[in-house]
Amino acid sequence: MKLHLNLTVETENSPSPPPSPRPISASPTEHIPATNNWLKRGLTTSTVILTFLILFPPTNLWLKSTPVAKILQGKPPTYTGKIVFPLKGLNAQTAKVTDVPNSPRPLGCKANCRMHAGTDYGYTGDILSVLDGTISEVKPDSPVGGIVGVESGKYTIRYVHLNRDSVRKWKIGQPVQAGELLGIVRETFAGSSGAHPHIELYENGKLSDIRQLIGGI
Repeated sequence: MKLHLNLTVETENSPSPPPSPRPISASPTEHIPATNNWLKRGLTTSTVILTFLILFPPTNLWLKSTPVAKILQGKPPTYTGKIVFPLKGLNAQTAKVTDVPNSPRPLGCKANCRMHAGTDYGYTGDILSVLDGTISEVKPDSPVGGIVGVESGKYTIRYVHLNRDSVRKWKIGQPVQAGELLGIVRETFAGSSGAHPHIELYENGKLSDIRQLIGGI
């Protein structure tokens, strides 16, 4: 019986089979440098912004084109609930009322009349703010003299026929405290019966009578 043996002897010179390819997988540490880069950039941007804000703090000029700027010109008003009679040195009992809201204009008019919007007093002197609030209107050069408006929550009060120069100091958005000097009555204006303050009260935008607010003072 004949046996046939096929033997293969591997020597150092025999080529070895190529190694199996290693699966390519991203090492979790390979992305850390990129993350660090973004982190550094973010920190750099934040540092630049923070430095800019420190060197150039926000001012009202940034808000010049928005209505909010008007409110930020002064500190927010502190509403104390205090009510002050607007004619310095007088009160509801001693002040002389010369005209009331909804009376016809011109004086003595019988038909096609316009209605008077405010309460008039026979008085010359200092005009005080009735309530805490914010200046909402300033017209020193109106045809009827200086006008100052103060917004106080649901109330808006307009003070009319004031000395022009005495109201020029006010700016829209400035806070006002009850009892603070708003202006002075000194002049006689065309169409009026003499130097007098004209005070209009609006409650939620509707014309009212200032005496309802200060009648007990």
